[in-house]
Amino acid sequence: MNGPDDTERVIEPGIGWQLLRLRHAACEARAIAGDMEDELDAFDPDEVNAGSGVVMSLGELAHVAEQAHALQDLADVAGVIAGGLGRQLESVVLSAEDLAQGAQLALRAGSGDRASVVLSARMLGTRVGFAAVADAITTEPGLVSRWGTLTVRDLLAGFRDSEPALTRRMCVESGVHPDTEWASLDVAELDRLASQLRGAAG
Repeated sequence: MNGPDDTERVIEPGIGWQLLRLRHAACEARAIAGDMEDELDAFDPDEVNAGSGVVMSLGELAHVAEQAHALQDLADVAGVIAGGLGRQLESVVLSAEDLAQGAQLALRAGSGDRASVVLSARMLGTRVGFAAVADAITTEPGLVSRWGTLTVRDLLAGFRDSEPALTRRMCVESGVHPDTEWASLDVAELDRLASQLRGAAG
């Protein structure tokens, strides 16, 4: 992004968060598409013409189908984000603080999307990020059920200045094993973790 000049317009931080999500979706899609292309390499026209045929197992076919569905899901996410981007803006000027604020607001609001939660953590330090997680899981405890296999350790270790000792201490004091999946925690466990998160946030 170029430096600001007199013609650029500063807009709300929300668009920065959406662009962060869009890039993340693009990176995931590229990785999945690359793996999928490798698995279907035998179907390259040159390979087909030079060979005697192709054999794929049912397991391989199922995996390719799973990858195709994952790409479709990412395309849907990208489409939703693209629909909310401003089309009449001359340019976008966003500071690192703007982007972090967008991540904080998204995390505090209680995203049920695992990828968004993990992305938020990468943008935030523990002081702000832990408080945002605590607000989210106490306001809407059920949202963790949509975080899939994300563990307590995985999320808390994902914040920029997180330290393993801090995660261990909070888990010990809240009575939750760090390798426990968020989706399996009950309301009482979430409340205890939230209390520890707020205490660590200061």
